Amino acid sequence: MGARPPDDALTRLARWDALRRRAAGGGAAPPVIDDVIQTARDLAERHPSLSLSVVAEDAGVAWRLRVTRTDSGVEVEAVLDTDAGPPESTAARLADILRENPGILD
Repeated sequence: MGARPPDDALTRLARWDALRRRAAGGGAAPPVIDDVIQTARDLAERHPSLSLSVVAEDAGVAWRLRVTRTDSGVEVEAVLDTDAGPPESTAARLADILRENPGILD
């Protein structure tokens, strides 16, 4: 049996992390979200100074992703966003606050 070319250590680590998440029941993200996670991970691996925060939505279900570089490689935190709604502008939120509390500027 011939020697296998060694995989990149970070790629192997990412596969093990995915396997552990699936074994623990934490890999319930749909395949399209897994693709977004892998794309974000690849970007962070290519650009060491880059950190990402991403909100990905599939079929009305939103996921919040945080991708950061650590001493051991790239870390991805994916959390199902149960409070997701349509994005609201800062101006709209400020207008709502002022309507609810008209004396706030006094």
